[in-house]
Amino acid sequence: MAYGFECQGLGSLFTVVGLPTGMEPGGDGLYTIEWDSGSATVAGGAFHTFATPVDQFRITGIDPGVDGNSPVAFPVYLEFDQATASFNMTPLLLAEAVPEPSTYALGLVGLAGLGLVAWRRRRLA
Repeated sequence: MAYGFECQGLGSLFTVVGLPTGMEPGGDGLYTIEWDSGSATVAGGAFHTFATPVDQFRITGIDPGVDGNSPVAFPVYLEFDQATASFNMTPLLLAEAVPEPSTYALGLVGLAGLGLVAWRRRRLA
């Protein structure tokens, strides 16, 4: 499931992005748009106009996630700096958002292993 999308212009720049409504029943109705020089929080159904055209941006805040492989799962409105444009829209998958085990958790596993070794030594003695 996708929690967001990254849009990359292919020889064209984005000037406006419009976000869908009804895609956030579990969320707060807000999306985050991030690009190289800034970010904005935008409500579903609203449009965001970039101060200067951008070659890429990221939309996050889709809750619940949508099928990232479906071309109609998350419809956005886009305007470009030219009449004909091409772009890629890549899903940001929920699995990518799961953090790696922390050093703290690995330390706890190590301590449990040491405790098991000490218990076994004491039992054998």
